[in-house]
Amino acid sequence: MQTYPAVPPNPLFGELAWGFVLIIIYVFARIAGEGEGRYIGCKRALSVGILGMAVVALLESLNYWTWSLQIPPFEANPFLIWGVSMLIGLPFVIVPMIDLTVQWYRLRK
Repeated sequence: MQTYPAVPPNPLFGELAWGFVLIIIYVFARIAGEGEGRYIGCKRALSVGILGMAVVALLESLNYWTWSLQIPPFEANPFLIWGVSMLIGLPFVIVPMIDLTVQWYRLRK
């Protein structure tokens, strides 16, 4: 009896899920503060979000890599998968960074 390996895990789902969580945390920090406190809160939320995105991308790439080791002719490069996962999550980081830059400009004005 021939068995087939499970379907490969999709790194895209974890990255998109964390990206939307990052946006929600950022919007909450933006709504909760006022003035300089808003800027500092958004800056901290973005820092935690970027760190979380790197961790999620690393875990997703390791998950995909361990799956690829189960199939002999197919072996994935975890660093390539991690890089692509980070590129997928880049728009979720760029949009809050632009907003943070606008906040900083308005605060200094």
